[in-house]
Amino acid sequence: MPVKKILRATVERLEKSTAVLDVDGHEVAFPRAVLPTPLLEGEVLTFSIDVDAASAARDEVAENIDSETSKAGAGRKRGNPRTASTRSNKK
Repeated sequence: MPVKKILRATVERLEKSTAVLDVDGHEVAFPRAVLPTPLLEGEVLTFSIDVDAASAARDEVAENIDSETSKAGAGRKRGNPRTASTRSNKK
């Protein structure tokens, strides 16, 4: 079952390319390009975060990392990677 988190943010100030928002007492700089226009100081914005969608995206990134790691490791020789690169050539 999806869990939604609702955040309310007050526009504290507008800078050239960012809007500084107050979210539960924390200042967050947000790109103005992704916020509604016109945007005025003092306005209250509401954000909805779908936790299931965030979890799905996180899982997809983890799968991609695992896949790339497996591909990178396929060409390496087996053995202890710590000792393989630190062996000395003493005779």
